[in-house]
Amino acid sequence: MTIEQMTPHWANQPGMVQPEFNGIIVDEFDERVADQFVPFAKAITQVTQLRSGRDFYPYVHGDPALLTKFIRPLMASGCRFAYLRYLKEQPTLNQAKAEIDRQLVQELVALEAVVPEVTKRLIVVLGLLSAPPLTLNANPGAGYKVFMDMQMHSLATNPAARGLYGIEQWISSYADEDYLRWAAKLFRHYCIEGSTQRLTDDPYMLDHIQNPEFEQGLAGWTVRAAEPTSVEARKLDGLGWLQGRWPRGEQGDTFLWLRRSARQANRVSQTIRNLEPGRNYSVKVLFADHGNLSKPHPNAITVEVEGVEAIVNGSFQTVVKKRPNHQNERFNLDDGYFGFQRFLFQAHSHTALLTLSDWVSPQESGGETGQELMVNFIEVEPYLVNDLGFRTDPTHAS
Repeated sequence: MTIEQMTPHWANQPGMVQPEFNGIIVDEFDERVADQFVPFAKAITQVTQLRSGRDFYPYVHGDPALLTKFIRPLMASGCRFAYLRYLKEQPTLNQAKAEIDRQLVQELVALEAVVPEVTKRLIVVLGLLSAPPLTLNANPGAGYKVFMDMQMHSLATNPAARGLYGIEQWISSYADEDYLRWAAKLFRHYCIEGSTQRLTDDPYMLDHIQNPEFEQGLAGWTVRAAEPTSVEARKLDGLGWLQGRWPRGEQGDTFLWLRRSARQANRVSQTIRNLEPGRNYSVKVLFADHGNLSKPHPNAITVEVEGVEAIVNGSFQTVVKKRPNHQNERFNLDDGYFGFQRFLFQAHSHTALLTLSDWVSPQESGGETGQELMVNFIEVEPYLVNDLGFRTDPTHAS
């Protein structure tokens, strides 16, 4: 589009002309359109002059040296810049801290160095995407809610973020409802009440079960196979990417393989450890048909937790359609489907027994004999329900 086309296109959007709106946010300006940065900036400047009093928020992402060609000409326009910062969940606490320092603190320092005073114009956009089909909650051994708290705490306390214009969480339509409510609490704690203390003292690493992704084969799991060769640990390159884990990597490529028998269920179990009696938890599981991802037919996977009080409201099993651009060379599907199950419970003791099976009940298989299922992402973590269940330090709880 030419400048003459872009200016009226943006200036006449509902957000720029209808009274119930304040402005528009335009997604997204990064290295893919860097050759158009100059005309984009000119058109945006014209729009802000035509629609004085309305907000224009460009959504920006990329290397600070590159972005300066776009941001610097707009500093006089009144624009605020939504600065994309989707941080990848890390395998250890120290790596998580280093990622926050690199992606938040150092990037803010670098951008401020090339565009002075830009921090006062930035809306840092953190990643709320936390459920299939697109999720940063990629590692079931790490607590993504704790990672969210760590990021917000860094922005609230590090001098590099002083004067920051705003914070955004992207996006509710990809968010587990538990994470959406947690994001609201983080906003209140840091951005409204102005706290500089961490909201939770829960550990970053989730230690409730071992080997939740079957990366170490079947280690830590007790296996009761229906037949001699009906339970295995396997790997499929690109499976985690198909499931929507972002960014693409090897996380999620290992899985539990089950072949359903007509005789009895395949069952794998493990003791859940380090629970706090009276606290609420969720068990999440991803699964799919190994032989046919193209149809959203039922996949009978049962999650049982013994020795707890089940929370029926909020427990569910559903089918998730993968994103079209998340392809895998083996399957090469435009459409692909996965099962997603969440089981909620309140702990009564420090341990409980988790069992996964490929029958819907001890008496009924509920699925096709011979169907091969892929099961992974066995995540056990505290669950925020009725303002209970997620531990906060009483000295600074909101």
